[in-house]
Amino acid sequence: MSLFKSIGTLTLGNVASQGIMFLGVIFLSRIYSPEEFGAYAVVFGAVTIMSAVSSFRYEMTILLPKQKKASQLALQLAFLTTCTINLAGLLFTSALIIYGLISLYWLLVPISALFASIINIGSFLQNRNQDYNRIIGVQIARALLFVFTALLFSWVNVVDNGLVGAMSVSFFLPALFLLAMDFRRGNVFKGLFSKRQLIVWAKRN
Repeated sequence: MSLFKSIGTLTLGNVASQGIMFLGVIFLSRIYSPEEFGAYAVVFGAVTIMSAVSSFRYEMTILLPKQKKASQLALQLAFLTTCTINLAGLLFTSALIIYGLISLYWLLVPISALFASIINIGSFLQNRNQDYNRIIGVQIARALLFVFTALLFSWVNVVDNGLVGAMSVSFFLPALFLLAMDFRRGNVFKGLFSKRQLIVWAKRN
């Protein structure tokens, strides 16, 4: 894919996904209260921060090596790191909920952060493979899932905050798709690398 075509694809895709979110939020503001939007903003901010730090940014090293096997090592390390950190976050959040310190829907933070981190790691893998259509497709799918799921939750009223629930769904389904497709092709689930190799790569980067 040529440089200008790649730039055009990413630009148009970003405009489309942001446009969907903008119009969707305008419509959803007529359904959800300011308090629900406030809670969503707090949870989304926590998810954004946790998803960014949980992988220790090792996904950025996917772009570094020339050899495919080394990039697979970087992918596996980023995936294992984000799974470990978010699992620890899930256990910590569960303990706080058990002791009644926070509400139940905060359990969605480490879960959503894991899925958001998988999407972020996937974007670096797609960038390495120059699969820009996939990057944009995931962004647009996330925007559409958020808007339509938030509408659905407002009608069926199955969660305390439909916006927070929709956010989780918009991370979960694209992440599941990436795990089944891109991550599987990237051999993230196969024991190709020893613990020693992962530690060496972690220290080097």
